[in-house]
Amino acid sequence: MAYTTRMSLLSRVRKGEEVSWEEFYKIYSKYFSGLCRKRGINENDLEDVVQDIIVEIYEKNKIEKYNKGMAKFRTYLFYVFRSNLTKYWRSFYKHNKDNLEFDEELFLSQKLTDLEKDWNKEWAKHKLGQALIELKNSIDLTTYQIFESYVCEGNSAKNVADFFDTTTENVYQIKHRTKKMLTDYINKNWKD
Repeated sequence: MAYTTRMSLLSRVRKGEEVSWEEFYKIYSKYFSGLCRKRGINENDLEDVVQDIIVEIYEKNKIEKYNKGMAKFRTYLFYVFRSNLTKYWRSFYKHNKDNLEFDEELFLSQKLTDLEKDWNKEWAKHKLGQALIELKNSIDLTTYQIFESYVCEGNSAKNVADFFDTTTENVYQIKHRTKKMLTDYINKNWKD
């Protein structure tokens, strides 16, 4: 199963393919969970909030109604996410307002400050993470490990070459070839 969200995945989800919904959930639930944690949602409520987001997308046919000519898919998801986050914080405020020192609008503005900036930053990480998974599944394991050690972990070319019993020139070649594959993959499959 590919761990990427391509327009083909959205197409399969639109057709109601169960496997595609499972794949969609697997990909996006981690992304939404990370953003919810970053926004201060406690672990007890986290799964419920993420499920609410996914259920809204599913039940209201948000993917079927998505029109790529109107907005990028990530922008579309952002509005669904923000709406659900706002609902959560409004409910939280309602149940805890006696213990809070400010009004609801100030509370919400604090909770939602820089949300779009965080969304875009996390989206870039998410996209790269999904591409790395796909890359790992499409190349030789040792080649991927050399790339990961040198590029992702920042080890020196000499240390990587010594560890993998290869030359530094080979490490450089792997970096350039693999980085190009990664870039091409992202450009081809992530038209967000």
